[in-house]
Amino acid sequence: SYKKATSTKDGREKESAIDYDENGTSTWTKSTDADGNWKKSTLTVEGNDVTSKVIDSEKNSNLSTQTSTQSQSTLKDKDSNTNTATQSATESSSVLQDKEGKTSTFQQRVDEILNQINSSDTVFSKVDQKVDNITSEVTDGTNTTSSAQTTTDITNTANNGTISNTAKNIENTASENITNTAKNGSITNDAKNIANIASETLSN
Repeated sequence: SYKKATSTKDGREKESAIDYDENGTSTWTKSTDADGNWKKSTLTVEGNDVTSKVIDSEKNSNLSTQTSTQSQSTLKDKDSNTNTATQSATESSSVLQDKEGKTSTFQQRVDEILNQINSSDTVFSKVDQKVDNITSEVTDGTNTTSSAQTTTDITNTANNGTISNTAKNIENTASENITNTAKNGSITNDAKNIANIASETLSN
């Protein structure tokens, strides 16, 4: 069944309608001002999901979908920038994307948190945190630096660049070995005092 109502006053128009059958219900409402600017909202209810959408004449929109296991909403402005948020019982995520395709992503699960910024598929920076390790990476598609930390090890890598430590005091202490490696670059320690102590072997 379909029913529609319309009213006009002072150059403004309001419309609403409802459509329903055994599969679900769909309703929408639209208002238009005297200058022709309009806003419209739609709600669709079916057995397996609920979808709502709000749009306007400037092409801004807000789309939301809900099921029994997931909810998702996407905001989009007139310049095609978007913000999409997704949630389930075990995971949540948020993705910002501009009109040029650049993205900023946040993903969270009970055992992992990921933050990542992309200007393209090959140019990005990210931090990935898990209960037993944290990794970070920055790349321009050709050059990459990274850091990895576990419960026992910390590894910093800059194959094509420099790792620099600057402080008043720098102390490196190891019960076994200290090894500093920069295959294609430099390691620079600039400080008033630098103390390297090892009970057995110290290699630079």
